[in-house]
Amino acid sequence: MPTPLTILSDEHKNIIKVLDALNKECTALQSGGEIKISFFRKVIDFVRGYADKFHHAKEEDILFVELNNSEAMPCNPIPQMLHEHDLGRNFIKEMETGLEQENKDMIVENARGYANLLQEHIFKEDNILYPMINEALNDEAKNQILEKFKQVERESIVDREKFLLFIEELDFSPIKYLRGFSSIKNIPRQDWRGVFSFLLFFSFLWRFLFLFFFLLRRLESRTIPVAEVAEINLTTRIAASPHRNVVSPAHAFISFPSFKQFSTTFYH
Repeated sequence: MPTPLTILSDEHKNIIKVLDALNKECTALQSGGEIKISFFRKVIDFVRGYADKFHHAKEEDILFVELNNSEAMPCNPIPQMLHEHDLGRNFIKEMETGLEQENKDMIVENARGYANLLQEHIFKEDNILYPMINEALNDEAKNQILEKFKQVERESIVDREKFLLFIEELDFSPIKYLRGFSSIKNIPRQDWRGVFSFLLFFSFLWRFLFLFFFLLRRLESRTIPVAEVAEINLTTRIAASPHRNVVSPAHAFISFPSFKQFSTTFYH
């Protein structure tokens, strides 16, 4: 059975995936890449919708409120956690400004600032704060928090599905994508061009491989007269046998030391 803290930790994993993608895109920008406006807007939407309104709301409006009412905590780290939440919101605001101005330096500075802040923030919560909370709260308090979490999830189910789909896009692979065709209605319209491009590429690749192995098979099985082999426009020395006047071109090709020195071996 999930607990409030395991739910929050699982949501951290989703946020980390987006932070990793954000850092990779910053590296691409610093290497001279173009600004992917659509990607950054999706990240901003994810942060404000999932990380802030969905995840941080559980912490700020439910979990931290319960902790403030508890006297079992030896210290109170909540003000620092709230301060870091506000710092993250400011980074996102400045990143959005940089995106509107198409200012690469401003985008990278604030995107990396947000990613680094959240990665450290999540580490502290998973490894320090949550274990402290687990010890401080009794089972009754944990169950009350869990019910409130479920209520938030019921009210935000549509937005959450959209954000989880974005995470799947970041973790894209052809196999996973093809498996997702059962829910084809969830594929955004702007992604259809990528779907068709992938299918077209896969179709050409399959035909090329089929033709290649078909010709290779024919080459290995087909035999040609020695007279035809002698007409090849290369320096050829043929030791003909009176008992066998055919040679496999595949075997002859494998026997070539080079294109300039061509020799054919016949078996008696």
